[in-house]
Amino acid sequence: MLVAFDFDGALAVSDPFVQLGERHGTGNDIAALLDRMQAGDVEYEDGLRSVASRLEGLPTEAVDEACTDLQRRAGATDLLDGLHRAGHHVAIISDAPEVAIRSCFEPGTFAADAVVGTRLPTENGALTGDIEGPLVGQGKDAVLKEIVARAGKDMTETIAVGDDRRDLPMLQAAATGIGVDPDPIVADHCDRVVPTISRLERQFEKHNVV
Repeated sequence: MLVAFDFDGALAVSDPFVQLGERHGTGNDIAALLDRMQAGDVEYEDGLRSVASRLEGLPTEAVDEACTDLQRRAGATDLLDGLHRAGHHVAIISDAPEVAIRSCFEPGTFAADAVVGTRLPTENGALTGDIEGPLVGQGKDAVLKEIVARAGKDMTETIAVGDDRRDLPMLQAAATGIGVDPDPIVADHCDRVVPTISRLERQFEKHNVV
């Protein structure tokens, strides 16, 4: 089985882009823009580029500090580790900065086989305000299918976990889509909905995933 997670919302409590913005004095502006993106008022890639532009000039030291302050959802580390020990392929597919995803989990406890996030290029020790990565120009469903193919799996062997509008293509493409405390528009398209990571783990135990 291949289990794919979104990061911010599904595995983490705090939004890394807002955290970065707070270090740069643009946190409120970024939070407002993210809300408009979630509501569908701003096309997602355009919005993500606008978010990144509001981080231009942020020193890489401040990026590292902000990423280490991110809070995981309770039980996230144990859940990923349990899936890994059960022999499943674990992926994280998120628009969140890849550096934030990796920094949120302590070394030696990060049980993920694939991580696809947004890359924030740097120049002269600071962010350029641009974005890079596989999710630029394509949806999470396309990235999920690529990861599944590389892992030698089939889409019938997939579970996707997410919470917001951007996750919908991935949730619908997977054999089973699970929402963790999802937005209402997302909940309507999930096969299952759970309020917390602990309830998600119980769902996995009930269906013999772990």
